[in-house]
Parts: sequence; structure tokens; C-alpha cells
Amino acid sequence: MSQRLKFESTAIILSGGKSERFQENKAFADWQGEPLITHTIKKLKVLFSKIFLVTKTPEIYKFLEDKEVSLVEDQTSLFHAMGGIYSGLMQVKTSYAFISACDMPLIQPDLIRFLWQSRKGYKAVVPIWRGFFQPLCAFYSKDCLKILKMMIEKKSYELNLLFEKIPTHFIKEKEMVLYDPKGLSFEDIDTPSDYERIKKVSLKSKLPL
Repeated sequence: MSQRLKFESTAIILSGGKSERFQENKAFADWQGEPLITHTIKKLKVLFSKIFLVTKTPEIYKFLEDKEVSLVEDQTSLFHAMGGIYSGLMQVKTSYAFISACDMPLIQPDLIRFLWQSRKGYKAVVPIWRGFFQPLCAFYSKDCLKILKMMIEKKSYELNLLFEKIPTHFIKEKEMVLYDPKGLSFEDIDTPSDYERIKKVSLKSKLPL
């Protein structure tokens, strides 16, 4: 799909994990001849006019900066998604932001559009796939900032608990059949074996790597 989304929203990519299970920074793993993080950014650029990359080491991502991509240093001490989401939402100018991780290369644009269309009346739109919340393929309102700050101060870092405190639209698996029937958007790379498996999934699905 070549058209941008016809609404005001921002994309936030989290690249702040330790990558301990991958044994190296997975954001720089090769994906069709380029770093995985570059692939993720290119995919989201088709949809969003502004992207923030949240990381604890912005200096190593300088090569990614341009008019559409800005680096945001994670200001929290957390190696947890909540800190990255909080730091990213602090910077966005739009009412909502789409949150993604750097290691989800098969995310489907049609699903993102559907999630956006499902936001009205809610502070977050979160898919549920195979019984699990997918908080890193979700929209969050900037209004979440106060609650996120409170939770961080109380060292309560589980995003599941956030959803109990805000109006959240949970998107069920059967609602996503038309947009991502195999749940490819939720495939994330935690280990080297995940990396090889997801490459094979991409090929079988006739998707670009």
C-alpha cells in the first residue's frame, strides 16, 4: 500500500531492550540486506508522516534520523516497554500514537488501519491474539501519560494493569481475520531461532523479508 493514513497519528518504535536472548542488538540484524530497524521504519513510513524511535542509546541510531524520523532517549531506568511508551508519548504532538517494537517485521498495514478506526471512545486499542494481549501493536492516547507516570513511580510496570485503568478496546482474533488472518503482525524476534523461523514465515506468506 502506498498511501499514507488519512488521519493525524504518530508511530513510536521501541528499541530499548537488552536483546539478551538474541545475543546481539537485534535492531541491527540483517533483513534483506539492511538492518531490521531500517526495514521496520520503512514499513511504517508508508503509513505515518512522523516516527519516533525510542532508545536508551540514541547515538548508535543517528544514521536513521531524517525529516520523518526523530530519536527519543528513554528517560526512565526501565528495560521495560512501559518506559519506552511513556518516553515516546511525551514527545508526540498527535492525540494518539501507534506503538510498535523494532523486531516485528511482518506487521500488516491493513491491521493498523483497522485498529485506528476502532479507537473512538477509547484511550487504547489493543489486539488479543491467541489469548494474549499485544500491547506493542496498539494505539495509545496521549491522555495515558498521567497514569503511566503514576504507575512508573509506583514501580507497577505491567501494561495489562494499565488497561484496567483506562477505557481500552480489546480487538478479538475473529475481528482481525480480514486484516491479518495469520497474526503475522505479532511475530516478534526474541531469539536466533525466532529470526530464522520468521524469515521462513515471510517467504511462505509471499511477503517481503
